[in-house]
Amino acid sequence: MHKELIQYLVLDRTCQQRCILQFKGSKVVERQNDHFSATMINHITWDTIIPEPFLEVDVKLNLSLEIYTRPFILLPTAAVERPGNMLR
Repeated sequence: MHKELIQYLVLDRTCQQRCILQFKGSKVVERQNDHFSATMINHITWDTIIPEPFLEVDVKLNLSLEIYTRPFILLPTAAVERPGNMLR
């Protein structure tokens, strides 16, 4: 998996990173990018001046997968999507 950084923003005690994720490797592996897309946003906040220092990380990952191979294309789309949506 290759991560391409598209935005990196650092403010006072805050850091936000936006990335596009892609498969890298052989041509067969890289062709999977035609059926897959993913973006990730990391938002990190910290404070060390207060009596109880903290580090807070919030990660948002958006995935989109195309169902295009057997046996999955033979199933109703809901049968494939439902288990993935249960991971939320």
